[in-house]
Amino acid sequence: MAEPELAVVYSPREWANRVVRHITDHGGGRVRLRVVDRRVCLEEEFDVLIAEDVTSFLDGRLVLELRRRGRQILGVYDPKEPTGKERLLELGVDDVIEDSAPAEEFVRKIGRLLPLTPKLTPRMTPPLTPNVELAAIAADLDSAGQTDLPGPAHPVHRLRGSVCAVGGPPGGCGASEVAVELARAGRRRGDTCMLVDADEVAPSLAQRLGLPPIPNIRTAIDALFHGAGRLHDALLPVAEGGFELLAGLANPSDWPQVRPQEAAEVVAELRSLRDHVIVNVSAHTEDLPRLGAADRYGVTREVLGAADVVIGVGVATPVGVARLISWIADVVVLAAGTPVHLVVNKVPASRFVRGEVEAEILRNYAPASLHLLPLDPAVEKAAWRGELVGLGPFTRGVEGLATAALARSAPSVPAPSQRAETKGPLRRRGGRA
Repeated sequence: MAEPELAVVYSPREWANRVVRHITDHGGGRVRLRVVDRRVCLEEEFDVLIAEDVTSFLDGRLVLELRRRGRQILGVYDPKEPTGKERLLELGVDDVIEDSAPAEEFVRKIGRLLPLTPKLTPRMTPPLTPNVELAAIAADLDSAGQTDLPGPAHPVHRLRGSVCAVGGPPGGCGASEVAVELARAGRRRGDTCMLVDADEVAPSLAQRLGLPPIPNIRTAIDALFHGAGRLHDALLPVAEGGFELLAGLANPSDWPQVRPQEAAEVVAELRSLRDHVIVNVSAHTEDLPRLGAADRYGVTREVLGAADVVIGVGVATPVGVARLISWIADVVVLAAGTPVHLVVNKVPASRFVRGEVEAEILRNYAPASLHLLPLDPAVEKAAWRGELVGLGPFTRGVEGLATAALARSAPSVPAPSQRAETKGPLRRRGGRA
């Protein structure tokens, strides 16, 4: 039998380098990966993951998914830490070992793990074992009777509602105002809604609504992945609008503390108990890791890629429309096949200007729907007061957007007047046609 392929987490503890050196020098396995995040665990092929009790991304969801793929997990714990071993066993790892154990003992543990599950090829679909299958069913049934939001003890969430990502290019397009009003409009329609600030560059929804910056998305991640409190405690009620807010980062410089996959998992949990989760994302979508940089806009990219509906917001100026079209070109790559509804904000009353804006957009892209929101002084007034926008032209315009974007199982096709103008789904704008 070939030597097992191993994935070993990076760790400041001594055991990791010691075990890797021993296996490299004496055999007993092949260290294929040094793992730093959840995504690597799910994208790469290996036989055994060696992780420790303090690994930030090791949780019940990851254990369940790795088991489903036929992979084994050896948990490493510090015997001086009283809860380390218990945490690993609660997560369901296959075996545990003290971090001070000899490297030969690590090799023996790995050898005992592998006969339990045959190695699967990428083309094979690994079935759930009966115990895992029953656990998943039990967790789903148990969560159905919960009145609180799920936490670490309920890793299986039911897909109940939709995730609607709202964003737009930089330049003050008003995407945040649209997101806030969209949550309120959905509530007026009789649906349950939640608003999430996932803008890792300029989070502002808590300040906009006159709410405290803490608790926020970091609080929710700690509750969901590390058992630090309840996810429900991270939510702030917006009584006037009838929805809840999960605030964004208290300080944008904290963005390295939020892993994109963890933020997306929080959104997935919230959708299990709400009809609509409206997520305000950043204006930036660049894939910086591809260039060797840090994943600065990873949360935005992750949310856009997982959203059921995307709403792009631009402003009614020549530069604003051009930026919106460029933003769409990036988003349709991230959210391939996802309905994209477009909003042009702060549109003057001039019929000529409205016609020019609409024609320019439709010349470049065929959205699921297109909405022109008028310039409404009530929006600026409400922002200064930290209140929701009073009923008027802006709120009526967002009502139409809610009808199109939040309708359940609504066909994602543009209106007849919008379809006739476009010759293709998208083309980069090189100038006016």
